[in-house]
Amino acid sequence: GMAIGDVVLLLDETSQAIRFNRRLLESTLENITQGVSVVDASQRLIGWNTRYAEMLDYPPSMLHVGKPIAELIRFNADRGRFGDTDVEKEVAKRLRYLQAGSAYRYESHFNDGRVIDIRGEPMPQGGYVTTYTDITEFKAVESALVEAKSMLEQRVADRTAELEETMLALQ
Repeated sequence: GMAIGDVVLLLDETSQAIRFNRRLLESTLENITQGVSVVDASQRLIGWNTRYAEMLDYPPSMLHVGKPIAELIRFNADRGRFGDTDVEKEVAKRLRYLQAGSAYRYESHFNDGRVIDIRGEPMPQGGYVTTYTDITEFKAVESALVEAKSMLEQRVADRTAELEETMLALQ
């Protein structure tokens, strides 16, 4: 078998690798532009990055490991994040999504004009990883393009009508 010294060395190398991977993961999560939150199978917050806290504008004391996600949803609903609706109904609806264990995606329009693309991916053991992407600029460009297209169509229609009138006058 392995000598006890070899076992200790192997365990030490393994724990160093785990620590390295953990630091790498933490540093990656802190440096991406998306907000990320992780909840476990019992709907409690077990991980998040700073960007998530900033994007959702949570008070610093609000986020801690084990925080029931229902309380965060309720906090958002109380602040009018989901419009002028029944708070408890909104909380229950969102908890049902999480309990269903299926992937979800929706665009959330924040009161301050931001548009956030929210995607939840279920984890094998239950729980979710959710990403929050600020797509405000993308949506602004999209609506400007839609507006430009409709203005162009209107100009083409006007021009066509003018040409038809001219043709009739020439006849």
